[in-house]
Amino acid sequence: MRLLCGARGKFKEAFMHKMVDLSQGQITVACHLGYENSVAKIESNGDYGIIGGYNNHYLGNYQMGKAALKDVGIGYTKADREAYLSNPDMQEDAFEQFTLQNHNFLRTNPRNTEI
Repeated sequence: MRLLCGARGKFKEAFMHKMVDLSQGQITVACHLGYENSVAKIESNGDYGIIGGYNNHYLGNYQMGKAALKDVGIGYTKADREAYLSNPDMQEDAFEQFTLQNHNFLRTNPRNTEI
């Protein structure tokens, strides 16, 4: 079964009943796609070319900032920002990597209950 992924209509192959293994944490493909689409709708209404937030610091469909882009290996020079804004596939890949990194961090670094 093929599932529609992202506001752009990029396809990913997956089965609805299968789980995506996120390094021991599990999330359904449908759940991840729902999350991805919700973030895009809230942040940019599906506009890959948008710049916004404080001092126009956040870019693209998912409104990722300098630190988030750095975390996934994307620079923040003017040329880097222009390339990112003009490439929806780069934005989709960056958001997926960033989400996976955050998921793994939160799963392996549980909140200290003594604080």
